[in-house]
Amino acid sequence: MQSTRFIESEWIGQGKLYNVAEIPEYVSDEKAKLLSIPAAFEALIPPDNLPVTQFLTLKLPAQSSKFIPVKVKDCFSKQLPRINVRDTLTSRPIPSQKTLRQLEDAVGQAWFDGAKSIMDWRFDDGDKLGFWVLRYWCQMADVIKKQEQWRRSFRYLDIQKTKSHKSVMADILADVENIVYNMAWNSWVSGLRGNACTSQLSSFIGNAWMSSDHIDMMIETLYLCLVNANTTEMIVIAPLVFSTNIWQFARYADRTKLLQHYESAVRSGRLEKLYFPLHVHDSHWICGVINFHERTFTCCDSLSLVYSPPTNFLKDLKTWLRTSFPGQVFKGLNDTLEHGIQQDTYNCGIYAMNAISHAIFGDQILVTERGGNAASSMSTALTSSESNDVEDMKNLSAPPSETDVDNTAVFTCPDLVNLLNPFDMDEGSDNRLSGPYTELGTNEYLSDNDSECITSLV
Repeated sequence: MQSTRFIESEWIGQGKLYNVAEIPEYVSDEKAKLLSIPAAFEALIPPDNLPVTQFLTLKLPAQSSKFIPVKVKDCFSKQLPRINVRDTLTSRPIPSQKTLRQLEDAVGQAWFDGAKSIMDWRFDDGDKLGFWVLRYWCQMADVIKKQEQWRRSFRYLDIQKTKSHKSVMADILADVENIVYNMAWNSWVSGLRGNACTSQLSSFIGNAWMSSDHIDMMIETLYLCLVNANTTEMIVIAPLVFSTNIWQFARYADRTKLLQHYESAVRSGRLEKLYFPLHVHDSHWICGVINFHERTFTCCDSLSLVYSPPTNFLKDLKTWLRTSFPGQVFKGLNDTLEHGIQQDTYNCGIYAMNAISHAIFGDQILVTERGGNAASSMSTALTSSESNDVEDMKNLSAPPSETDVDNTAVFTCPDLVNLLNPFDMDEGSDNRLSGPYTELGTNEYLSDNDSECITSLV
């Protein structure tokens, strides 16, 4: 009879292969315990609810760019680790990101082979450290990255304040600075997907490329603006998962709950226009609209002079429309949704959201000449509820439960014309992508669970 609890003699030093897909859950749980940071050392990682102002003053370890001088398999030892490592962890740079990935991939097999410690060959001829140090290094690497992102954001704010000290934009910048300075640096923000962190807001203050989470944040802000507007128009702003659902339907006839919901709303006369974001060409955000009353659909692209229309998506969209609404002929229109012309390489997500906000709310179309702060208005909107209670942002230290997803805070509706950022500054982009309509690379697919959170949109 196979054991249902971890017995070391059955797994360690027995010549077994560590295969994540095949090992029992109780073995995975034992490995997780092995990698858990001891309570005595947890304080070395800054708490997520620490205000940004204090977070920026922390002196963190550096991250090395050097590679380890030995093979990864030689970074593990069967000798026990030494106990007193606090000074070691706080004074030494952590290994490079590449080294950390290699160690993470190898630690499971090393454990099965009988290893009891990690050898840091950069010091003392292979200083022996507990397996949990790997978890510390990985978490600290993320903290270091996010601290630098926040530093870049505030450097950007300082530059923009100097350029805009006598303009209306100066007031917007001051508001953003006041809100963000009192915000927790890495706490959870409740939303339709329920998985965004305050640290992601730093990308709105600067010229970082927008990830799927950032687009979701902006979509939710527009959706809440639509709710507050009390408009008589029957309009929906679809989440990112809509395009993935269209892809699934065209290939597998998978009519997801979200698609069924929209179909029902159209048939009952409760939905006339559906706006949606779309990720294409492996690095570009655009948007589109379906007009169910006029039976038309179109996509708009702020770089339409550079990119061709999203042919694959439009073909799949037409398949869904033809199948779901038999007898109705929908006509594809050529980029008829009014939008700005992008002059940079990173603001496509902002332009796409501005096209939607212009169509629904009449917000002014973005033009490069207006300049202004990158996405400070959106950052303000995402971090200010109607009560503008910053304390709530400080205390968000855990993701909301599934039952709380629909109980989202109501945000102030931003003037999206202020989201343009023509100022160039070297800044890394978050390459988490969303959707299947790309030409290169691997994308993050959104699950049907995401769509279940949004069935109250109509």
